[in-house]
Amino acid sequence: MKMRSLLLLLSFAALVGCGAKGPVLAPLQGLVTDDGNPAAGMNVTFSPQQDGAASWGITDSEGKFTLNYIDGREGVLPGEHIVSITGGNPLVGDGQSARAPRRVKRPREYRRTMEVAVDQDFVEIDLAAKK
Repeated sequence: MKMRSLLLLLSFAALVGCGAKGPVLAPLQGLVTDDGNPAAGMNVTFSPQQDGAASWGITDSEGKFTLNYIDGREGVLPGEHIVSITGGNPLVGDGQSARAPRRVKRPREYRRTMEVAVDQDFVEIDLAAKK
């Protein structure tokens, strides 16, 4: 069963790429905040409006993320995307401090449309921002 799943995944990855090196990716990294405070453990997905696979990442304790493409490279396809941010750790902080970390008060889902330029390398997303 595991071998079949692996073969299916490898076949899909081969179909998605454009040529031997795959499609051109924007080297996008970012920061997710909630009212200016880091949002840890959030699942970040950039789904292209055009053909191609989504890129995804998970925010660290500082709210930072790096997007990963299906073929294992870092980055995201340039163009218009639906950006989804879900889940996450309800406690924000390093967990080592004497005081209790602040709780994230925003809904556990964020969806927006965003344009990614081929040379774009950073984006900041505030969950508290108005649509």
